Amino acid sequence: MKSNIFFNQIITVDSVNTLRNMVLNATSNVQSLPSEIIIHFSSPGGNLNAGFTLYNFLRSVQVPLHMHNIGNVDSVAVIIFLAAETRSCSPHSRFKLHNLDWTFSEGSIAHASLTEYSRQLDFERDRYAAIFNERTKAAQSSIDILDCLSGSAKIIDIETARASGITTAPEATIIPAVSAGGFWAMNV
Repeated sequence: MKSNIFFNQIITVDSVNTLRNMVLNATSNVQSLPSEIIIHFSSPGGNLNAGFTLYNFLRSVQVPLHMHNIGNVDSVAVIIFLAAETRSCSPHSRFKLHNLDWTFSEGSIAHASLTEYSRQLDFERDRYAAIFNERTKAAQSSIDILDCLSGSAKIIDIETARASGITTAPEATIIPAVSAGGFWAMNV
């Protein structure tokens, strides 16, 4: 049996924890592990720390994982999408890569803190690029990910996603028939 999870959220610590718990629930019974977990996924991105945490968690799952873009996968959500071995998308879906930014909630920022934030953004950019290049290295063509993360945003259609290795399977609409215990919906 395949397990299906629907995720259409901003990447936050809470949404990542909820998705993690859904995956853990799907894999908790060793006697009846799903043959595959399909995550029907759309996200505008969000918190980088939460996104990298979810990527590493999904890479550790011992059940085959299939990510399916059902709309838009943007920013750090692209890295999460790349965690799966099988990656597909619905017709008319897209991906977006753009430079990283930091939202400041504090009033004033000391020079030392600003320098630290800048170094952290550089580190996150390099970590993002390393994961992106590692997970798309078998592609027919490549995307200059550092240019996307440092310059103008790049909108990627399904043909470019396939050629550049973001997706690994043909596009399709794969919303399954619901079977007992085989479908979870996320609505945080």
